[in-house]
Amino acid sequence: MTTKKMWINRMNTRIILFFILSLLVSCATGAHLGEKVSPDWPDLRIDRDEFRNIAFIQSVVLNIGHGFTAPSPIELYIGILEDGNSLRLRATFNGSRWIFFNRAILINDQGGNIQYNFNTSDINRTVISGNHVRERVDVPFSAYLMGIHTEAEKIKELRQFLNGTNIRLRLSGESYREYNISDRFVTALKDIITYYESITSVIE
Repeated sequence: MTTKKMWINRMNTRIILFFILSLLVSCATGAHLGEKVSPDWPDLRIDRDEFRNIAFIQSVVLNIGHGFTAPSPIELYIGILEDGNSLRLRATFNGSRWIFFNRAILINDQGGNIQYNFNTSDINRTVISGNHVRERVDVPFSAYLMGIHTEAEKIKELRQFLNGTNIRLRLSGESYREYNISDRFVTALKDIITYYESITSVIE
């Protein structure tokens, strides 16, 4: 009986250590976002990849914690590429069961409704641990122009939507998960949009 208890205690200790190490790796991964883009934008960081000659500008408010859990289920960030800049959209679901989402729907109290449909091939689904899964999509914002809108028009639509109140998100597929997007996250999304417009001259 004593031997069995000792074995159970050792297993519990190993499990606890595993989750602590996983959390530390998660925090370290999310926290490495490079230097501030400028003193005027303390929450925006640039991370350069000199080997690929690209860089990414992300918000520490939205991005820190992209290990087991992401603080914001929806994120905008900027890719700085040789042939120009790219605004990108990322949506993340973390949970214990797959929802197989392929659509993000945003609504606000002013009646605003924006939908982004994703190709299945663009969605990455990963088992993080025995009882934890992650679904993530990461696509260029320009994928939603559909030939009838300019990028500036689509960005303006999203910016106006984000000026509404009580913004909610539904990631929908075989099942769905709903989120309330905090004012802090909304401000961070608008900061990314404003900075992107400032470096690409797409302001209307």
